[in-house]
Amino acid sequence: MAAFLDDEEAMVAQDGARLGLTVWSAQDASAPNHVIVGVHGMNNYAGEFRLAAPEWAAQGRAVYAYDQRGFGRSVGRGHWAGEELMREDLRTAVSLARDRHPDTPLTVVGISMGAAVAITAFASSRPPAADRLILSGPGLVGWGVLSPAIIGLSNLEGGGRLVSASVAFRDE
Repeated sequence: MAAFLDDEEAMVAQDGARLGLTVWSAQDASAPNHVIVGVHGMNNYAGEFRLAAPEWAAQGRAVYAYDQRGFGRSVGRGHWAGEELMREDLRTAVSLARDRHPDTPLTVVGISMGAAVAITAFASSRPPAADRLILSGPGLVGWGVLSPAIIGLSNLEGGGRLVSASVAFRDE
Protein backbone atom coordinates (compact mmCIF):
# COMPACT_ATOMS: atom_id res chain seq x y z
CA MET A 1 0.00 0.00 0.00
CA ALA A 2 1.34 3.44 -0.94
CA ALA A 3 2.25 5.71 1.97
CA PHE A 4 4.50 8.44 3.24
CA LEU A 5 6.48 6.81 6.04
CA ASP A 6 6.26 8.36 9.50
CA ASP A 7 9.91 9.42 9.51
CA GLU A 8 9.16 11.40 6.31
CA GLU A 9 12.37 10.17 4.72
CA ALA A 10 10.70 7.75 2.33
CA MET A 11 7.48 7.01 0.56
CA VAL A 12 6.24 3.58 -0.34
CA ALA A 13 5.16 3.53 -3.98
CA GLN A 14 2.12 1.74 -5.37
CA ASP A 15 4.17 -1.41 -6.03
CA GLY A 16 5.81 -1.42 -2.57
CA ALA A 17 9.11 0.12 -3.70
CA ARG A 18 10.74 2.50 -1.23
CA LEU A 19 11.54 5.94 -2.68
CA GLY A 20 13.56 8.60 -0.88
CA LEU A 21 11.48 11.55 0.34
CA THR A 22 12.40 14.96 1.71
CA VAL A 23 9.72 17.04 3.42
CA TRP A 24 9.86 20.72 4.27
CA SER A 25 6.90 21.46 6.56
CA ALA A 26 5.08 24.76 6.43
CA GLN A 27 6.54 27.04 9.10
CA ASP A 28 4.50 29.07 11.57
CA ALA A 29 1.24 27.52 10.40
CA SER A 30 -1.08 24.92 11.86
CA ALA A 31 -1.81 23.82 8.28
CA PRO A 32 -0.08 24.74 5.02
CA ASN A 33 -1.66 27.29 2.70
CA HIS A 34 -0.29 25.39 -0.31
CA VAL A 35 1.29 22.01 -1.04
CA ILE A 36 4.11 21.44 -3.53
CA VAL A 37 5.21 18.07 -4.90
CA GLY A 38 8.71 18.39 -6.35
CA VAL A 39 10.03 16.16 -9.15
CA HIS A 40 13.80 16.44 -9.71
CA GLY A 41 15.81 16.29 -12.91
CA MET A 42 18.23 13.76 -14.38
CA ASN A 43 21.21 12.76 -12.22
CA ASN A 44 19.75 14.55 -9.23
CA TYR A 45 17.50 13.77 -6.27
CA ALA A 46 15.01 15.54 -3.96
CA GLY A 47 17.85 17.75 -2.72
CA GLU A 48 17.49 19.70 -5.96
CA PHE A 49 14.80 21.65 -4.07
CA ARG A 50 17.08 22.47 -1.10
CA LEU A 51 17.29 26.18 -1.97
CA ALA A 52 13.68 26.90 -2.94
CA ALA A 53 11.86 24.59 -0.51
CA PRO A 54 12.94 26.33 2.74
CA GLU A 55 11.72 29.63 1.28
CA TRP A 56 8.42 28.07 0.28
CA ALA A 57 8.08 26.51 3.75
CA ALA A 58 8.75 29.91 5.35
CA GLN A 59 5.79 31.22 3.32
CA GLY A 60 3.49 28.54 4.74
CA ARG A 61 3.84 25.92 2.01
CA ALA A 62 4.48 22.22 2.60
CA VAL A 63 6.95 20.67 0.16
CA TYR A 64 7.22 16.96 -0.64
CA ALA A 65 10.11 16.09 -2.97
CA TYR A 66 10.78 12.44 -3.72
CA ASP A 67 13.77 10.71 -5.28
CA GLN A 68 12.68 9.19 -8.57
CA ARG A 69 13.51 5.52 -9.10
CA GLY A 70 17.15 5.00 -9.97
CA PHE A 71 18.20 8.26 -8.28
CA GLY A 72 19.17 9.41 -4.79
CA ARG A 73 17.96 7.16 -1.98
CA SER A 74 15.46 5.27 -4.13
CA VAL A 75 15.59 1.70 -5.34
CA GLY A 76 17.33 0.73 -8.57
CA ARG A 77 20.09 3.30 -8.41
CA GLY A 78 21.47 3.83 -11.91
CA HIS A 79 18.64 1.85 -13.53
CA TRP A 80 16.01 3.52 -15.76
CA ALA A 81 12.62 2.45 -14.39
CA GLY A 82 10.61 3.31 -17.49
CA GLU A 83 8.24 6.14 -18.21
CA GLU A 84 4.98 4.56 -17.03
CA LEU A 85 6.39 3.55 -13.65
CA MET A 86 7.83 7.04 -13.16
CA ARG A 87 4.46 8.59 -14.06
CA GLU A 88 2.75 6.26 -11.60
CA ASP A 89 5.18 7.32 -8.86
CA LEU A 90 4.25 10.96 -9.50
CA ARG A 91 0.54 10.12 -9.37
CA THR A 92 1.15 8.31 -6.07
CA ALA A 93 3.16 11.17 -4.53
CA VAL A 94 0.45 13.67 -5.49
CA SER A 95 -2.28 11.38 -4.16
CA LEU A 96 -0.48 10.92 -0.84
CA ALA A 97 0.11 14.67 -0.46
CA ARG A 98 -3.52 15.35 -1.40
CA ASP A 99 -4.69 12.81 1.21
CA ARG A 100 -2.67 14.63 3.89
CA HIS A 101 -3.93 18.05 2.84
CA PRO A 102 -7.29 17.46 1.10
CA ASP A 103 -8.53 21.05 0.98
CA THR A 104 -5.23 22.72 0.14
CA PRO A 105 -4.15 23.84 -3.35
CA LEU A 106 -1.47 21.51 -4.73
CA THR A 107 1.17 22.31 -7.33
CA VAL A 108 3.59 19.92 -9.04
CA VAL A 109 6.98 21.51 -9.74
CA GLY A 110 9.03 19.53 -12.25
CA ILE A 111 12.63 20.33 -13.14
CA SER A 112 14.20 19.08 -16.39
CA MET A 113 13.55 15.32 -16.55
CA GLY A 114 11.05 15.75 -13.70
CA ALA A 115 9.19 18.29 -15.83
CA ALA A 116 9.12 15.79 -18.71
CA VAL A 117 7.71 13.11 -16.39
CA ALA A 118 5.10 15.61 -15.19
CA ILE A 119 4.10 16.59 -18.74
CA THR A 120 3.55 12.99 -19.76
CA ALA A 121 1.66 12.23 -16.54
CA PHE A 122 -0.66 15.22 -16.98
CA ALA A 123 -1.16 14.35 -20.67
CA SER A 124 -2.11 10.77 -19.81
CA SER A 125 -5.59 9.35 -19.33
CA ARG A 126 -4.95 9.40 -15.54
CA PRO A 127 -3.41 12.78 -14.71
CA PRO A 128 -2.27 13.51 -11.14
CA ALA A 129 -4.87 15.33 -9.01
CA ALA A 130 -2.97 18.63 -8.91
CA ASP A 131 -4.26 22.17 -9.27
CA ARG A 132 -1.19 23.66 -10.91
CA LEU A 133 1.91 22.59 -12.77
CA ILE A 134 5.19 24.47 -12.95
CA LEU A 135 7.78 23.27 -15.47
CA SER A 136 11.37 24.44 -15.04
CA GLY A 137 13.57 23.74 -18.06
CA PRO A 138 11.54 20.73 -19.17
CA GLY A 139 13.62 17.99 -20.75
CA LEU A 140 11.90 17.96 -24.12
CA VAL A 141 13.26 16.66 -27.42
CA GLY A 142 11.68 17.89 -30.64
CA TRP A 143 8.47 19.71 -31.49
CA GLY A 144 6.36 16.56 -31.24
CA VAL A 145 6.27 16.79 -27.45
CA LEU A 146 4.52 20.15 -27.38
CA SER A 147 1.09 18.67 -28.15
CA PRO A 148 1.18 16.41 -25.05
CA ALA A 149 2.25 19.45 -23.01
CA ILE A 150 -0.83 21.38 -24.09
CA ILE A 151 -3.03 18.35 -23.40
CA GLY A 152 -1.40 18.05 -19.98
CA LEU A 153 -2.27 21.63 -19.09
CA SER A 154 -5.91 20.98 -19.91
CA ASN A 155 -5.92 18.05 -17.44
CA LEU A 156 -5.17 20.23 -14.41
CA GLU A 157 -7.87 20.32 -11.74
CA GLY A 158 -10.23 23.18 -12.55
CA GLY A 159 -8.90 23.54 -16.11
CA GLY A 160 -5.42 24.47 -17.17
CA ARG A 161 -3.89 27.85 -17.70
CA LEU A 162 -0.37 28.94 -18.36
CA VAL A 163 1.14 31.31 -15.79
CA SER A 164 4.59 32.68 -15.22
CA ALA A 165 6.54 30.87 -12.49
CA SER A 166 7.22 34.25 -10.88
CA VAL A 167 3.50 34.71 -10.15
CA ALA A 168 2.44 31.09 -9.81
CA PHE A 169 2.01 31.33 -6.03
CA ARG A 170 0.59 34.83 -5.85
CA ASP A 171 -2.68 34.98 -3.93
CA GLU A 172 -5.54 35.62 -6.30
